[in-house]
Amino acid sequence: GLELAMGEVKVDPFRLRVYLNDLAIPAQDPMASAKQLSLDFAGRSVLSESYRFDDIHLVQPQVKAILGADGKLNLLKLMPPPNDDPFPPVLIANLEVEKGAAYFADHSKPNRPDTNIAPITFSLQNLHTTRDEGGGFRLDGVSDAGEEFVWRGKVSMAPI
Repeated sequence: GLELAMGEVKVDPFRLRVYLNDLAIPAQDPMASAKQLSLDFAGRSVLSESYRFDDIHLVQPQVKAILGADGKLNLLKLMPPPNDDPFPPVLIANLEVEKGAAYFADHSKPNRPDTNIAPITFSLQNLHTTRDEGGGFRLDGVSDAGEEFVWRGKVSMAPI
């Protein structure tokens, strides 16, 4: 039920690649956006019952997370409605996020604290939704106040 804004779209059907520019959800006052998203579908995904990607690359993604005065997170509006059909497995060989930013505000507190963390750059390898084993990742970040963090480890996920 939210409007999606999208700029230029390029499709390379022979290499199974899609390039999307200037994404924003919702279009007005976005909660999530990206300057560029490229999806490189794995050729073997055509013959499988899963979504397989050799590479997903996000450039300048931004997330704006705000806890409202009622304590509800605005990002919950991005969740799809419940669906009883099982989601097919997703396998991502390489996920790269470059120059991302995350803004957080808590409007349920009297002083309405907020912070911005940028740039956020990380890569994940062998991310999948079918197994408990994880893929390696590294996450680096710096806040507006100069606070830095580096997080390395393994991660796996199950679809929401």
